[in-house]
Amino acid sequence: MLRSILVLDKVGMPPSLVCALESELHCRVEVTRQGSYARSFLESSDVSLAVVNPYLEQGGLIESNIGFVRILRERDIPVIIHSRVKIETIAQRTGLSLGVDYQAYLRKPTQISELIKCASGLING
Repeated sequence: MLRSILVLDKVGMPPSLVCALESELHCRVEVTRQGSYARSFLESSDVSLAVVNPYLEQGGLIESNIGFVRILRERDIPVIIHSRVKIETIAQRTGLSLGVDYQAYLRKPTQISELIKCASGLING
């Protein structure tokens, strides 16, 4: 079965990042802006990694995305928080902690090589 990376972000993910992940990691990348779709995809697919942005582009929190990170944690699915918001602010405003609720943080905008290296490390150990 083909591994999947699930991306939940209200602004999506640039096609260049999606293509790079798919070709370098030999997996399917499913990008959604909707939490309900992310949950149904999680139920029907072999998700190896999730990339989640808990914020809207304007800086407002998306409570359902924070809850989704906790669901992923319960299922032992590694999570990368991918956001323009600083890691300290995420911890203060969401209660999510690096190393507990998610395994990596990448600040937007992210270089393709940085995302691939991070994702590969989490998927392949």
